Amino acid sequence: MLTSRMHAARRPLAPSGFARVIAGGAALLAGSATLVAVAIGAPVPASAASGSAACLNPLAETHNFTVVAEDNAALGSTGAGGEIEGSLAAGGNVSFGLYNLLDNTDGSALPTVGSPATQLLVGGTVDYSTGQRLDLNAGFGKITDTTGLGVTPDGRLISDDANRYVKSQLGAGQNSILDYTAAPGTYVEAFPADYFDRLRSVSAQYAALAEGEGTAMVTTTGSGELHIALQAGKTNVWNVGAAELSAATSVTFDEVKPSAATRLVINVIPDGSADVGGLRFNGDTVADRYFAPWVVWNFPGWQDLRLVGSTEMSGMLLAPDAALVYGRNNPLRGQIISESINITGAGEIHHWSYEAAPCRNQPEVTATPSATATTEVTATPSATATTEVTVMATPTTEVTATPSATATTEVTVMATPTTEVTVTPSATATTEVTVTPSATASAPLPTGLAAAVPTSSTRAAEVVSAPQATTTTTPDQLAETGFDRTWIVAVALVLMSGGAVAMGLTRIRRAAGNGARH
Repeated sequence: MLTSRMHAARRPLAPSGFARVIAGGAALLAGSATLVAVAIGAPVPASAASGSAACLNPLAETHNFTVVAEDNAALGSTGAGGEIEGSLAAGGNVSFGLYNLLDNTDGSALPTVGSPATQLLVGGTVDYSTGQRLDLNAGFGKITDTTGLGVTPDGRLISDDANRYVKSQLGAGQNSILDYTAAPGTYVEAFPADYFDRLRSVSAQYAALAEGEGTAMVTTTGSGELHIALQAGKTNVWNVGAAELSAATSVTFDEVKPSAATRLVINVIPDGSADVGGLRFNGDTVADRYFAPWVVWNFPGWQDLRLVGSTEMSGMLLAPDAALVYGRNNPLRGQIISESINITGAGEIHHWSYEAAPCRNQPEVTATPSATATTEVTATPSATATTEVTVMATPTTEVTATPSATATTEVTVMATPTTEVTVTPSATATTEVTVTPSATASAPLPTGLAAAVPTSSTRAAEVVSAPQATTTTTPDQLAETGFDRTWIVAVALVLMSGGAVAMGLTRIRRAAGNGARH
């Protein structure tokens, strides 16, 4: 009897940076049916923050492994044999019978987790209890726990019997325990603790898809060989029971076929049977592909799942809750994600990478820090101050001021000067004063500029002042505020007295001179 329930009771879904919200249901897959993955509380990705489109593939974190199991994996341990034309990653232990791992069928590269070409990644250890031979023909093996294992001179990783082994056949192979041992943290970094919880969330979102702008709910016609009318440029969703699925043998697409822009998601609904048969998708122009890169088989909440049948099957098989028994006798083209896997049938698994949707129709997000603001203000004084200034030399005085209300003030004073004040608030204030006199006199600068006018040819001084309101100063006001009349009278009397004394001394000298001559 099938036990089918969500894992929420025994493994709560964890909020993370993976797909959390599907915009309008239709956005689950990028492209015309774009996946908009919103991480609650997570920062905007760098690519989005820079203004470029961010394109997220919900299944990209497989690192291109063909089979990914959260826990244990058993490869042909019943003696049936078989092969994966691809790679395997298992979080628990790996047991084996007579089994081979070969190159990826689609020609894509093997994963680079732990080595340049990793064909076997084990989070636990290798179980030799049913072992015969596990050959890695295209890559290397990386095992987290190699305690008690040894390596023969010809590179076989063994426990206690040289006839039961794991061996890399690539190039010079692996010739020591160190070669076979994964660096600390290799598996955990590739598949973090919440990796499968995030996949469960993705599986639940696939199951919840409904008709929308970019989503089409499809049904089938016929029996045995089914027909499906896909809608181009959309994510097409087919909800089907396990028994109905097992009664069919193939699917033919009417006119529109699966592609990068037209996806097919098959939500397999539990209906009391643990056995699910596969379907062959007719009409692909590429041999042995069967539209695998654009099809997702979703098994939401399934805990016990047996894949059976003798027909081809293709696509990404997403069963993150399931203890999967792979009893097929015909190849599956695609990838598999499950809680555990036990391969009991002779059917092979041929790697076809699930293809990320094209980055189009994705909203561009530009991040602008909320704490930063730019304000530009231009102020023009309503009055113009005219001040009469006469300076003995030809000085130029440049005054730099940093006022509290960010501003730029420019003042020009001439012989019959006009002082122009322009205030433009900005990050820094600069007050520039240019004085070009033509007469001989002395007068203070306009009120508010704390600087003395030099009597040398040219000099610069820096002061700190706050710009004042612009005023108009008449010559009479300048006389009253710039000079003390009593002081002028006193100076005149001193000069007159000095002149009288000088004249008296001159007459005395002349008189003395005349007396000497006589």
